[in-house]
Amino acid sequence: MTSLACVLGDSDLLRALGLAGIPCVVAAAPGEPARYSRFARAVLDWADAWEQPEELLQLLERFAATQAEPPVLFYEEDRELLLVSRHRERLSRHFRFVIPDRVLVEDLVDKGRFQALAQRLDLPVPAARVLDPARDAVPLDLQFPVALKPIVRRGDQWMPIGGAAKALRLDTPLALLSNWPRLARAGIPVLLQQLIPGPETCIESYHVYVDEHGETAGEFTGRKIRTWPPAYGDSTALEISDAPGFGVILDEALVRRYRVDGGG
Repeated sequence: MTSLACVLGDSDLLRALGLAGIPCVVAAAPGEPARYSRFARAVLDWADAWEQPEELLQLLERFAATQAEPPVLFYEEDRELLLVSRHRERLSRHFRFVIPDRVLVEDLVDKGRFQALAQRLDLPVPAARVLDPARDAVPLDLQFPVALKPIVRRGDQWMPIGGAAKALRLDTPLALLSNWPRLARAGIPVLLQQLIPGPETCIESYHVYVDEHGETAGEFTGRKIRTWPPAYGDSTALEISDAPGFGVILDEALVRRYRVDGGG
């Protein structure tokens, strides 16, 4: 018998599991397409993991208590990832799931912490500076253009600033100066990063699925074909590419930090 999947995610994740023949229930915000998908056998009540983590945890626990065996928990956005990571012991009593080291999760979700991690591991990432517009003065000594990103991307906070895009391109100090008051009012710490020019189709990424024993269950590299919005948006189409060893630098560096040195 195929285990039941409890999906904290959108219709893309739900559809992929459904097409694989996996029975699913979904927890998604009111109005989200996933709630009306033919792949959802049931729709759970919902609470925002940013604002109401305890309420969401209780909703999940009440659902799991009605099941004959622990459902498999699938999570997608940063908010659900952090919820599962920070409450892993509690959730593991009711669900089955795979989650990385808790410190690694925090290091990867928070762009400021990732910048520090990259420096420690000597990863080849663009130069960047972490700033809090509510407290820090506008830095005018940067080399423009720069990419401005929230330290942690929360849609409710970032959408009024950057819309659906993951980052804003700022070409001049004046552009940064004009955005600074809005960022300060929103209370959003930001990362100002050296901008690497080029179209979205130049972005190639490495994806890996790891089982509960830390072994690779599947991996692929993908190249973006289309994003929405067209600049700095989420992928809406990609193609599998042939880039052997693409993830080796990051993978080996993280192994050194988190397995050899005992980090986390």
